[in-house]
Amino acid sequence: MISIEKFCFLNLILLSSTPVIAEEQLSVSPTSSGRLYADYSFGDCCTLDAWSSNSSSSSLWTETCEILGGYCMGGKDVANWVFEMPDMPVGATVLDARLELNKQSGVAGSAMIYLRQTNSSVLGTASALQTYSAPMHSQNAYFSNAMSHSFGLPTSFFEDSDQSFVAVALFRSSMLHIHNAGTLIPALVVTYEVGVSPCPGDVDLTGVVDFDDILMILAAYGSEGDSLSEDTNTDGIVDFSDLLVTFAAWGTCPE
Repeated sequence: MISIEKFCFLNLILLSSTPVIAEEQLSVSPTSSGRLYADYSFGDCCTLDAWSSNSSSSSLWTETCEILGGYCMGGKDVANWVFEMPDMPVGATVLDARLELNKQSGVAGSAMIYLRQTNSSVLGTASALQTYSAPMHSQNAYFSNAMSHSFGLPTSFFEDSDQSFVAVALFRSSMLHIHNAGTLIPALVVTYEVGVSPCPGDVDLTGVVDFDDILMILAAYGSEGDSLSEDTNTDGIVDFSDLLVTFAAWGTCPE
């Protein structure tokens, strides 16, 4: 016999036609990092033509080339990271996306951030050069004298992407060191929201509550946890009450 409390909760679900909004945040660390640089063994210190993987390095740096009296005094360097594309539900709306960096050293000043979507978790000379020279997005980034910096990124860049990773390049003409290890490692932070369907019995999200949804609930019967799609009354366990919700919502979901 269903309790008064469960009956009232069931009716509240059925009468509601406004989706509930659930807000989530994901923080992603780099899968790899490295430095695109100019190999000036033969005197050319400005052409980016070499790659050094720095996944275990405590810092990465960027600076422009320096020529004095026809001699190369320092080569050009571009810092690079690869982040896994944040795993969000299909149709999620990205509210905010940020690149968080911690400056190790360098004067205050502007830099440039370059973004490119990719299916590779690592970079090499060619792919890092593509991120820098032919990015899908680029923007200015001002570094103050503080250590912690957070740069807003375009939210559309992370919505419904068909690529698995995000390549990031950072360049500045004056020397800039970025922490690249431990708690100070760079992070990609994405905040998003998902509208929870006003049709709670539609477990398989087909827009119709039918026998397939019942089968999914029966297959997960007894399971416990948060965010189970079969837990139609969201009480943390898949049981008979979830079947009741599904039977009550039987048929085509309201639009």
